[in-house]
Amino acid sequence: MVAASSRGLGRTIADGLADEGARVMISARDEAALAQTAREIREATGAEVDHHVTDLTQADDIRVLVKRTAERFGGVDVLVSNAGGPPAGFFDTVSDEDWRGAFELKKGAGRRVGVEDRPHATLGNEDPAPSGKETHPRSRLPLSDEKAIRIG
Repeated sequence: MVAASSRGLGRTIADGLADEGARVMISARDEAALAQTAREIREATGAEVDHHVTDLTQADDIRVLVKRTAERFGGVDVLVSNAGGPPAGFFDTVSDEDWRGAFELKKGAGRRVGVEDRPHATLGNEDPAPSGKETHPRSRLPLSDEKAIRIG
C-alpha cells in the first residue's frame, strides 16, 4: 500500500513496487489522478494495481482502504505512508498546531493502517511459537521509533 501516490515520490515508489511484481494498492484524495495513475502503472508493468480515494486524516477512510486492500490482496504487507507534512518553513517558525497536525498525519495514519490491518496480518506460519506468545511482528510494536529500529 502506497499512500499519497497519484504523483511525485509516492507515484515513483508505487511504480517501482509494481515493476518488481508487487500487487499495489495506491491511494490519494484526487479520484481522477488516482485512476489515471493506477491505469498507467498497470499498463507499464502488467502488475495488479488497485486504487482507492483516501484522506489519511480520516479514520473511516483508512478503515475502508484497508478493508478494500484486504479483500483484493489479503492485507497490507508493505506500507509506504507518504502523506504530507507541515507547511514549508523553518523549525522555529512552524506553529505548534501545524507541527502536531503533520505529526498526526505522518505517524497517526501509519498506526491506523496497522491497527486496521491487524486481523489480516500473518507471517505465513500459522503455528504458534513454543512460548505460546503471538509471533506477528506487529503484535507488540513499541511507540518509540528508536526502539523499533534498534538491532541488538
